[in-house]
Amino acid sequence: RKTINVVEQSTTNYDVLLVYVYADTHPYAHGNLEYFIRTAVRENDGVNYFIIIQELNNKSRDDKRFPLLPLNARYVYHENKCFDLGTVGWFLRSGFVTTLTNNIVSHDKLKKTELKISSYKYFIFMNSSIRGPFFPPYYSALVKAYQSETKTLFYWYSVFTQRLKNKSYLIVTDLTGMLLLLNPKDGKDVFGCYNTLWDVTVNNELAISARILSFGFWIDSLQTKYQGIDFSNIENRNCNGGKNPYFDDNVDGITLDPYEVVFVKYNYKNYSQAADRAAVYQNWTLRLGSVAK
Repeated sequence: RKTINVVEQSTTNYDVLLVYVYADTHPYAHGNLEYFIRTAVRENDGVNYFIIIQELNNKSRDDKRFPLLPLNARYVYHENKCFDLGTVGWFLRSGFVTTLTNNIVSHDKLKKTELKISSYKYFIFMNSSIRGPFFPPYYSALVKAYQSETKTLFYWYSVFTQRLKNKSYLIVTDLTGMLLLLNPKDGKDVFGCYNTLWDVTVNNELAISARILSFGFWIDSLQTKYQGIDFSNIENRNCNGGKNPYFDDNVDGITLDPYEVVFVKYNYKNYSQAADRAAVYQNWTLRLGSVAK
């Protein structure tokens, strides 16, 4: 196994860097973002939040649409040239963080400072096609899944010609994993900006798992069924019989549960059972929050 020396102790007030990519491309995107901010984003929770607003013909530049954020969270505008992981790459390499007030920023207002990857212990990347969480604190459920050899945690896997395809809905890694993913020595930029879904699949989603496994580390899943499996063994990659676990009744005859995977796909009718259950859990969570106040 190749080893990498990293600084394990966080040098900022935040242990976690979370990048959320928002794109107003389906009817539930804004609701997903709003719910996440309302139930998950908290000041002094140890997470540094950057919510990237993908500009679609300037449609999204309506500042009043977006909820106010605490001091540890910022909005950043980005022209919608890339898919989600390419946008994450743009942000990580831009060296920009915002120090502006009113919680809304644009390119011309960003102040250039150094975004130090080594300042964080964990990294979470997600997008506005999922809804959650339904229990606090959500991020503890993500980072506690780490074993000593696990360097990347994914929402779920699908199989593409016996290669693990990792969707950008929710990805978690630690500092070692992050440094591996930012290392393009194999010629594949896993956070590169690509223009077609095919290129994204090959160069982003498939390449991420391949990069981690190539260095001798494990990847893991929030799905109980696939936890602790050695995916470096190609015989273990026939996940779910090649079926998409998001579709109704597609996981051993049942549907993904929000309490198991923390977030669920919430955009189209193909995922109606999980979405319906998430809507009920959301009502419970919001009611509990109002009672607690």
